[in-house]
Amino acid sequence: MGQKKEVGTYYGCWSKWVYPVEKIPAEDLTRIYLAFLDVDVDGTVKERKGYEYIFDVAKDLIDKVKPKNPDLKLIFSIGGGDSSATFPSVAADPDKRAKFAETSQKLVENYKFNGKTDGSNFVLLLEACRKALGNDKGLSFSSPTGMNKYLDFYNFMGYDLAGKWNDKSTHSSNLHLHDCTYLSIDNALKDYLDSSVPADKIILGMPLYGVVFEGTDGLCKPYESVRSDNPFYADLLKGPQPELDQEAGASYTFDKRTFTSWDTPDEIKLKAKYVNSRDLAGGYFWQCGGDTIGENNAVTAFNQALRK
Repeated sequence: MGQKKEVGTYYGCWSKWVYPVEKIPAEDLTRIYLAFLDVDVDGTVKERKGYEYIFDVAKDLIDKVKPKNPDLKLIFSIGGGDSSATFPSVAADPDKRAKFAETSQKLVENYKFNGKTDGSNFVLLLEACRKALGNDKGLSFSSPTGMNKYLDFYNFMGYDLAGKWNDKSTHSSNLHLHDCTYLSIDNALKDYLDSSVPADKIILGMPLYGVVFEGTDGLCKPYESVRSDNPFYADLLKGPQPELDQEAGASYTFDKRTFTSWDTPDEIKLKAKYVNSRDLAGGYFWQCGGDTIGENNAVTAFNQALRK
């Protein structure tokens, strides 16, 4: 396996009420990504409106979680899918890039965190961040390739591969292609590797939720709708018996004309084997609030399978 593998999880600050930081399995983790900080139009990194308590959560992670595992890295996550509108203009402006790097670096230092996770202009933004952070702080990114010089890791999003844009029910976090899938982790990973991204810089992302196709007769069948809310891993464990699609390297449940694609405990173990077989850096989960507390914890299961 070579280097020690990374095991990470995103922790949405809004999860503090359902999944207290004290319950995070710190001993099974190497990194926690705290989501999300926002970016102002001038490049300033700040708290997101409505989530000002993120800095209280940051302090709790330092005070209550890190003492359980002093080697644990705590990383601010900046942006997020619904909060990225300002990134293009900030990345294109050298003054705004400098402000982004300066303010994010101050937050990392002020809260004793280990770094942050955020194309041509974007590379310049990363360069500014790397210079501000120095080489002793982490910098990772959930997105496409081309930034090797400045990044410690790529957080490879191995989920949301299917949804309402599909014409048939299918897998959403599958390792391999299937009859009714046109995306897979393995194919996307090949694109990264072909673009000269080192395998040992790639951390495979896994979902702690399901994608639900309703009104369907099963896998690869037409459906009526896709649920707008995604059931958590912890809740799916209480549902119908799941099945493993060996060909696709994916798991699912099918019950009452409802097809749910999700990573079961068996699928998580399969992905641990995949990480080891492809010499990837490790794996991470989105996000901790969907996991169980204690028994059948996905982070713990992945870590144990990874070390075998």
